[in-house]
Amino acid sequence: MNNTALSAWRARFLTLAAPAPEAIPGFRRVDFVGPFWLRGSAPSAIALGGLPGWLGKRFISDTQAINVLKGGEERLPMQVALTTSWLDGKPVLVCRYGPASPLPWRRVRDEFRELSETTWLGMTLIDLPGLRRVGWPFLLTRVC
Repeated sequence: MNNTALSAWRARFLTLAAPAPEAIPGFRRVDFVGPFWLRGSAPSAIALGGLPGWLGKRFISDTQAINVLKGGEERLPMQVALTTSWLDGKPVLVCRYGPASPLPWRRVRDEFRELSETTWLGMTLIDLPGLRRVGWPFLLTRVC
């Protein structure tokens, strides 16, 4: 499953539903998925962007989240909202960093839909020409 092509992850994402608001709060641990080149490069790319040792996201509420790094450090808060997807216009949970965040994060939008009761399929979208509708998949699994 982790070696599945990007197009298959996107197709799967389009079939899923947005999480319910009551399911949002809690810590969710990341798993990188997709082709080997994406799984291998994602941690380094995220570290270069200022999130070295990224473990996942802590959803404080259905409107706020923060990234969690190894050692428990928290960095780069996000706004959370149930809104429409850039990929298909259907409901999705979105994390946005906002205009005051450092590059590249102010252009990043993570969209989530439920893959299972405990796991969300995320698609990272970048607000730049040619990249706004390209999704980079990852999983977030509820830990607590």
